Parts: sequence; C-alpha cells; structure tokens
Amino acid sequence: MKRFDFGLALLPLVLATGCVIGTVRGKQAELCSNLATLNRAIAALNQIASISTSPVDALRQAEERVSQAYREFRNTAKDDAQEAKDADLEKAYKNLEKAYEDLDKKVKDLPDKSTMAQARAVISENLTTTESALVQVKSSLRCQ
Repeated sequence: MKRFDFGLALLPLVLATGCVIGTVRGKQAELCSNLATLNRAIAALNQIASISTSPVDALRQAEERVSQAYREFRNTAKDDAQEAKDADLEKAYKNLEKAYEDLDKKVKDLPDKSTMAQARAVISENLTTTESALVQVKSSLRCQ
C-alpha cells in the first residue's frame, strides 16, 4: 500500500515534467521555424543580389523581408536568450544580431544610383557573415 501512495505522490511531478518538456520542445520548434524563415529570406536576398539586372530597390525590398523575419525570430528568441544558461547559444544570438544589424545598415545606406554589382560588392561580406551566424544559431539550437 505504501508503494501505491509513493507512486501517487510522484504523479504530479511526472506530469509537470512532461508539461515543461513539451513547452521547451514547442519553443525550440518555434525558434527553429522562425530561423528557417529567416534563412529563406537571406537566401532570397542573396539571389537578388547575384542578378546583375535587378534594381537596388529589389534588394531593399528583399532586405525588408529579412528584417521582418529577423524581428519575428528575435521576439521568439528574446525569452529564450534571457533563460539560456548555454554560453555558446548566447554568443550565437549576439553574433546573429550584430551580423543582421550590419547587413541591414549596409543595404539601407546603399546609394539609390548604385548598380547591382556595386551593391553586391558592398554587402557580400555582410551576407556571408549573416549566413554563418545563422548556421551557428541553428547548430546551437539543434535545429534540423
């Protein structure tokens, strides 16, 4: 009989642990989904930047989609970053934030009369840095 009482006493703990694990997995899935959206937006920006006939305005529009995707990811990651005890994950978040901000500034600062070749020369390093930072976050979050 005591064994049965002990089992009942543990039941709330087991259920609570299951809820916490489910919440953590749900949060990670949301982070990974938002990260995938950001990755697609960066890939589209990179593709537009590689087409020499694209106007610089198309590049700015694509960068706006990157900004929107980054804001969604950042809002989802904000709570996670504050709770993160993983130094590598915190560093990955900060690297992505800096890379995104640098890319955003470079695209916004492009002169209106820039050719796509000139624009590409200005932002190519920032694109590469942002893509690398994104891979670092993806790896730290263990996204597939």
